[in-house]
Amino acid sequence: MANQLTPYLLDRSLVDYTEAVVFESLRSCDDSTKKKRATLALEFFKSILDAVIKEEKDQLDVFTKYHAALDDLDIAKSLLETQPDRPSVDNKQVDAFDLTPAQQVLTLPDTLDVIFSHISTLSKSTRDTLHAGSLTSISFHYAAQLRLWRRPRDLDTVEQQVRFAFGVAISSALGESLGQQVKRLRIRLMKGAWNARLVSKIVELCPALVDLTLHWGDAVDGSEQVTSDNVRWLFETLGRLPSLRYLHLVQFSAADIAAGITVPDGAHIPFSQLEELQLYGFHWYWDAIEQGVGSKLKSLDLGLGTLVTSAQLVVIARKVTSLTELRLGRPVELDHIRLFTETAPALERVEITSFDERDDAYVSELYSIVTGLKDLKEVSLSPPAGPAQIIQLAKSPSPLEDVWITVQENSDEEAVKAALLQLLTAKKSTLKKVYELSSVNLGVSDQFVEALAACPGLEKIGINFDAAGTTVSRAVVEKLLTQCSRLTLTDGLETLVAGNALYEEKYKQDMARAQQAEDEELSEDLLGN
Repeated sequence: MANQLTPYLLDRSLVDYTEAVVFESLRSCDDSTKKKRATLALEFFKSILDAVIKEEKDQLDVFTKYHAALDDLDIAKSLLETQPDRPSVDNKQVDAFDLTPAQQVLTLPDTLDVIFSHISTLSKSTRDTLHAGSLTSISFHYAAQLRLWRRPRDLDTVEQQVRFAFGVAISSALGESLGQQVKRLRIRLMKGAWNARLVSKIVELCPALVDLTLHWGDAVDGSEQVTSDNVRWLFETLGRLPSLRYLHLVQFSAADIAAGITVPDGAHIPFSQLEELQLYGFHWYWDAIEQGVGSKLKSLDLGLGTLVTSAQLVVIARKVTSLTELRLGRPVELDHIRLFTETAPALERVEITSFDERDDAYVSELYSIVTGLKDLKEVSLSPPAGPAQIIQLAKSPSPLEDVWITVQENSDEEAVKAALLQLLTAKKSTLKKVYELSSVNLGVSDQFVEALAACPGLEKIGINFDAAGTTVSRAVVEKLLTQCSRLTLTDGLETLVAGNALYEEKYKQDMARAQQAEDEELSEDLLGN
């Protein structure tokens, strides 16, 4: 009986392609490149098809015979005689061009590698530049291809995963496998983990991975049973990646953990090398995580749904001495936060997102602990704060760049504005983003916007302004636009610049294009969290 993965693995176009390259090789028995390509295609299917499943076994038997024919002239002759009309893959020869000496130098692999090394693959626009460059010549294609494969797009569907795996598997016919180039991989494990063997194959084909995101299920999927087989699979998958440094394990569906599951010996080893760990769920693997993580870890993100006990949190807090980034998406006690800051005094980014209600004493002490970090650059605290806590941030010794706060309901508006003004003034040389996440709409005047304009590195204004209660002069708005050259569109900024002629003429279109580019980037981030 076929399972859910079978029809994807037996995709007709891939099977037809494999048969075509096999028969092309059989007709050109002296062509080693064609033989290698056919062999790799067949070996891909032989390595992933399951002989227990009838549909897969039938295809496996056919491909096993084809594989034997590549090394046996009698079998090859028999196949060609019985199936003379089998099509082959067209292999058109590339025309040779007369190149000048300068052009010859510019097409050398080492030269192209130097050229393309200046084009980052981190943004969509630069990836598009590489894509465009790859179409100009064969040399450019190969040079760009190696860089683009370092960060392939998210493998969100099984169709994408099958085609990616097959492409990687046959790519070494012409040289080193493209899988060796892949450094970052983000992939989805379907509900029920029915594509697990395919994910395993992809990881096997990309042994040099440094950054892996494994996204298992979604909240809309309901509960997901976690069995000993799942634990063993995760153990084996991570064990294939000796260079892994950044790991993101995401399970938004509720975990229904089977009784008696155990974590294999040695499961902690991959975690001992990690520099960054993000967990949403996967607490059923905590024994390995807790044992493995240590002084190499620089970033820890325990997100929503990661159920760890107070004692477990204490254990891990005592081990992460090199931590510079801490994100906790769960209720957390002051003692835990204090322990993290004492163990890792060089923390630069702290985010605490809890959904429980806390009293004023808790909030005051939370801000006291966090503002004591002298290297703090980013702070995001969800417990609602009053003006006093905003002033604590202003008086802190830290070079704050990104500030995300939520103002308490019924706070005095004038006191809040005065506190924010103090924060803007104190951190004007470092501040890049300021967000106030409550539903409060502030009516501001020239003095407040002057303080914003005095922050030359400001990029985002995430404060809700009351349009009716905001009276800002044209000159001050223009000072904000001209002095803060990195500003991008937000609702807060649009309220301040509405109707300003300079904004309409000089800045609006550029900001809109930048916003569109940001949106396009996010559209590729299918598995982002």
